Amino acid sequence: MSGWSKGLFCLGVFIAALYAGSQYGMPYFRYYRLKSDVSEIVRFPGYSAADIKARILEKAAEDGVTLDPDDVYVQVYGQHFDAQASWSEEVDLFGRYKRRLNFAFDVNAGGGN
Repeated sequence: MSGWSKGLFCLGVFIAALYAGSQYGMPYFRYYRLKSDVSEIVRFPGYSAADIKARILEKAAEDGVTLDPDDVYVQVYGQHFDAQASWSEEVDLFGRYKRRLNFAFDVNAGGGN
């Protein structure tokens, strides 16, 4: 392999690795961002379980996560909140390799601090 073709090959491998990393990285980024948003939502008391669930679904839509309302659970125990959600995303690399990533979180917060 000559110098320029070797460099071109390495550049192609590098671009393919960046693409694959971004395809796998974005679902995880959305997961951590939504989990952080939900932690903020449940931190403050004064909301009903239905209000918290609606706010979680709204934040999920803003963060690019498609959540089914049936997959979001909110329980309120006095001033203590427990929010759970789960969903799946499919990663498709070059139309040849598909993988389903499953995400779930359980966020607890006590109010009245």
